[in-house]
Amino acid sequence: MAALLYFLVASLFLLAANRRLAPISRRFAAALLLLPLLFTGRALLTGRIYAPTDLAYQAEPLSSMASQVGITTIGNKSETDVYSQMIPWRAAVRFAFANHEWPLWNPFMFCGDILAGAAQASPYYPTYVIGYLLPLSSAITFTATLSYFLAALGMFLFVRELRMGEEAAFTGAIAWAFSGFVIFFLETPLGLGVLLLPFVCFAALRLIHAPSLEATILLAFILAGVLLAGHPETALQVIVVASLLGAFHLRGRELAPTLKIAESIVGAGVLALGIAAIHLLPMFDAVTQTTEYASRLVERSVVHEAPSMVDINQALLVNVMPFLFGISGAETANVKTLFPPPASAYPGGLLLALAAYGLVRGRWPGKWILIALGALGCLAAAGVPWIVRMFYTVPILKLTLVERLTFVGAFALATLAAAGVETWLQRDSSKELATVLMVVAALISAAVLLLTNEMQRMSLSSAFITRNALIELLPIPLFVAVLYFIRNHKKAVVALFTLALVQRFAEAGSFYPSLPRKSFYPPIESFSGLPKSEVPFRIVAKGLMLIPNIATHYALEDVRGYQAMTFARFRDTYALWCIHQPVWFNRVDDLQRPFLSAMNVRYAVIPEHDQTPSGWRLVSTSPGMQLVENEQTIPRAFIPEYVRLGVPARSEVEQMYLACDFSRLAWIASSQTTQSDIRNGTGSVQISRRGLGYKVRARLNSPAWIVISETAWKGWRATIKKRSIPITFADHTLLAIHLDAGDQEVDLHYLPRAFVWGRAITALTLMVIVALIVIHRGRRGVREEIRAPG
Repeated sequence: MAALLYFLVASLFLLAANRRLAPISRRFAAALLLLPLLFTGRALLTGRIYAPTDLAYQAEPLSSMASQVGITTIGNKSETDVYSQMIPWRAAVRFAFANHEWPLWNPFMFCGDILAGAAQASPYYPTYVIGYLLPLSSAITFTATLSYFLAALGMFLFVRELRMGEEAAFTGAIAWAFSGFVIFFLETPLGLGVLLLPFVCFAALRLIHAPSLEATILLAFILAGVLLAGHPETALQVIVVASLLGAFHLRGRELAPTLKIAESIVGAGVLALGIAAIHLLPMFDAVTQTTEYASRLVERSVVHEAPSMVDINQALLVNVMPFLFGISGAETANVKTLFPPPASAYPGGLLLALAAYGLVRGRWPGKWILIALGALGCLAAAGVPWIVRMFYTVPILKLTLVERLTFVGAFALATLAAAGVETWLQRDSSKELATVLMVVAALISAAVLLLTNEMQRMSLSSAFITRNALIELLPIPLFVAVLYFIRNHKKAVVALFTLALVQRFAEAGSFYPSLPRKSFYPPIESFSGLPKSEVPFRIVAKGLMLIPNIATHYALEDVRGYQAMTFARFRDTYALWCIHQPVWFNRVDDLQRPFLSAMNVRYAVIPEHDQTPSGWRLVSTSPGMQLVENEQTIPRAFIPEYVRLGVPARSEVEQMYLACDFSRLAWIASSQTTQSDIRNGTGSVQISRRGLGYKVRARLNSPAWIVISETAWKGWRATIKKRSIPITFADHTLLAIHLDAGDQEVDLHYLPRAFVWGRAITALTLMVIVALIVIHRGRRGVREEIRAPG
C-alpha cells in the first residue's frame, strides 16, 4: 500500500510540475520517480520500516525481544531524536485525530504536554498529512521516500530555472537529495524544511523572471510548507538564503518592475504566513512559556570559548572527507569534541569533483553569490568566531543555531555540480573536465594521507580508512576513463549517474536501517494486563528502562519526556522527582519521591532483578522487566486536605521539596500576598477522559480547591454548563480549580486562543487564495473572449 501511494503521489507531482512549472522528459521523470528507491526501495517494496527504530532495542523491555522480531544488530546511533521524539510525536498526532480532536495536546509525556504548539510534531506538513492514509509503520517509509523525491524534484526544477539542461538538473538532484545533510536530517522537522530550499529558490526565481498571480501563489504554498515543517529557525534560515539569492537576480532591473516583483514576493510571504497561521500562532504563544526561550537568549549574550583552529579545520574537512571521525553504525572515532557538525555538505566524491569543475568553469553568473553563501554557511557551522558573531549581531537570527548552516554548503555544491555537467556538455570539454577531476582526486588523496595517522590515533582502523577512501576516490578515475574512452555524451552521462549513485549508496545506503514491520513496538506482556478503564493513570520507568516517549506506542502516559520546548514551571519541579540530563530525557532513579505520586504515577517499570521498592507492590514480570504498582498514588484529580496560598512562585518548589504527602497539602497560586495555610473543603471528585481532555465530576460538602495533575500550559479551559471558571496553578506546575459546594460537572479541555485565531486565519487565507484564482481566471477568460475574432 505504501509503495502504491508513493508512486501515485509522486506521479501526480511530476505531472503537475511538467504541465505548470517546467517540461520534464519521460526518461527523467521516470528517473526522478525511481531515484529515492536507491535508499528506500527495499523497505518500500517489501513493507519494511525505513527508520532507526532499532535503537529502541538498546534498553529493556524491548532488548529482551530483539531476536524474536528480527533485530540482530543496533545500527546508526546518531539518530536518537528520530525514534525517541519524532516518531512518537507522530503517533500522538494520530491518537488525537483518532479521538476526533485537533492535535494540540500530547498526554503521553510529562504530565501532558503541548503537541502542535511545540512545532516538531509537524502535524500539518503535507507529506505527513498524506501519510495519515497509512498505518504509522508504513507511513514512516512512505514519507521518507517522498521526502527524497521532493528534494530531488525541487533541485531539478531549480537548475532548470537557471536555464541548464536536464542532465545537469538530474546531477543536481542526486547531489542535493543524497547530500550528507539531507540524509542525516531526512526524518526530522529540520530536514523537512531544508529539503524544500531548492523549491523556494525555484519559485522565487520564477516569480522574478515572470511575475504573475500563479507564481505568487506557488511561492506562498512552498514557503508555507517550509513553515509547516516544524523547525522555525531552519525556516528562517531557508528564507534568508532564498531572499539573498533572489535579490542577486533582481540586480540591474528597472525600478518599476522591481517594485512589482517585490510586492508579489511580499504578498507571497503574507499568504504563506496566513496559510501556516494554524501552526505558527500556537507555537509563538507557547514559546515564551518555555525554559529554552530564556536560555537561548542568555546563550547568545554570553561569549563562549572559541573553537581551536584544529577543530575548525576538522569541521570543514568533514565536508570533503565524511569518514574523518568515523561513521555511526560502522566505526566511530574515540574522541570527545563538539566538532564536526552532525551533518556535512558532502554530495559524494565524484559530484564533489564535478562541483569543483563547475566552480572553475561554470558560466552561471549567480554562482558567486551561491558560493559565498555556501562558504559562509560552512564556516559558521564550523564555528569560525568572527562569522558566528556576525550572524548573531542580526536580531532576526539571534535565536537560531548556526551549527546547522552546513545545508547552504550542500545546496551550493549540488548547484555547482549541475553547472559542471552543463559546462562539460555545452563546451564539449572532456579533457579539461578530466584534468580538474584528477586534480581534485589528488587533493583528496593527499588529505587522506596527511590525516591517516590522526584518524588512527582516534581509534579508526586502517581497513576502515582505506575502504572509505577508496569508495570516495575510485569513481573519479573511473569516470575520467569514461571521458577518454566513451565519446558518446549520452553514454558518458549514464555512466556518470551510475557511478555517482553507486558511490552514494556504498557510502550512505545503510545510514537508516530497513527493519521488519513486526519489530515496530511489539506487544509487551506486562502491559496487556493494565486497566483499560476511563480512569487515567501514569507510568514511569527506572533509569534507561522503556526509553521515554516510546510509551506513546503503547498508549501509556509516561511522566518522563524529551522535548525541545519544555514548560518552564514543569522544568522547575525536576529536582523534586527526577535527574535532569542535558540534551536528553529526565531520568528517574528513585521511585520513592513523593512528587511522583502527585503526578498520578501508578505503575513503574523496573529491571527484572531489582527489589520491589518500599510503597510499591509487584504486579507482573516480563522478560527484562518487572511491573510494580504505587500503593500511594494520588488520583489525576483530588481534593487536598490543606492548601497553601500566598507563596511566591520562586519559593514554591523550595517548600515543596520538604513535602512528604502532596494529597495533604497543595500549593495554590493566588493574588494573596501573605502566606497562609487553610483547611480545604471536603467531598469527592471523579475524573475521566473525554478525548484529550477530561470530565470532572465533583460532589462537595463545602467550597474546595481541586488539583488536576496536568501540566498548566496556557490554553486550558474549564467550563460548567458552558460557563467558564478560572484556572490557576497548583504545586507550581499543575492545574487547580475552585468549586462551590454541591454536585458539579466540569469540562476541562486544552484549546489555546492562539490556535482558534490561527485556524480562522488559515481558513480565511485559503478562501482568499481560491477567490483570487477564480477572479483571475474569470478576467483572463473575458480578455480572451474580447480578443477572439468576430
